[in-house]
Amino acid sequence: MVALFIVRHSAALEKDVQSRTRQLQESNEQLAARTGELAKANEELQIRDTLQQEFVNIAAHELRTPVLPIVLSSESLAETMPENESVKIILRNATRMTKLTNDILDVNRSRLTQVFTNLLDNASYFTTKGQISITVQKQGSVVAVAISDTGRGIDPEILPKLFTKFATNSEKGTGLGLYICKAIIEAHGGRMWAQNNPTGGGATFHFTLPA
Repeated sequence: MVALFIVRHSAALEKDVQSRTRQLQESNEQLAARTGELAKANEELQIRDTLQQEFVNIAAHELRTPVLPIVLSSESLAETMPENESVKIILRNATRMTKLTNDILDVNRSRLTQVFTNLLDNASYFTTKGQISITVQKQGSVVAVAISDTGRGIDPEILPKLFTKFATNSEKGTGLGLYICKAIIEAHGGRMWAQNNPTGGGATFHFTLPA
């Protein structure tokens, strides 16, 4: 009886193992198929992203071509008619359009110099008195940089979307500068964030980079 039980139990166990093996094989086949689908989808997204970037670059280049003579002509008019409001409006918007096209062309370029330039320009623009300070510290595996000012701080309405495209309430900016800065830092394996200073007014922009 014991031998018969062992034989029957072994047969049942072997059948169960075979069934589970088949299920595992089917699961592996489904996983492999799904992985192939994801790889194909990822490849298609990369192709689409490349085409989109090329389109944006071409459009920006084409847009910059007619804007340049408008800027030059409006600058010439501003010299002869410095008080004319229409000329001022044309010059201001043509200059802004030039900066916008340059910003668009810079979106996909990883340039750390541009990050510092943009952050310092912003700090200088919004700080009418006080000081701007830069601190650099090595913190474990990263280098932490902080640019702090004593200006008017970040508008609470802008703060949650500060690093998104076209987030600005300033007539000077295009709303792409901080978005580009964050993209550059992240392309280097770092991260960027900002906050209003708890005391003394102003704001501080932080970013880290691998040491």
